[in-house]
Amino acid sequence: LGIGYESILRLFGLVAIHYQEAIPIAALGLCVNLVSAWLLHDDHNDDHDHGHHGHSHHHDTKMASSE
Repeated sequence: LGIGYESILRLFGLVAIHYQEAIPIAALGLCVNLVSAWLLHDDHNDDHDHGHHGHSHHHDTKMASSE
């Protein structure tokens, strides 16, 4: 709630951005995100079928006749 309140205040009372401080922090955040994505990336090839358990995905789309 506090962050939302501060956000609304800043929308109506614009504040100058201190780029000398913001750019290094943004670059650090980008690096942390890239390292996190790299660490969480599923890069191994272990023959996982990811829940498909060998059944066919072919479905008959013909509808039965009501005669």
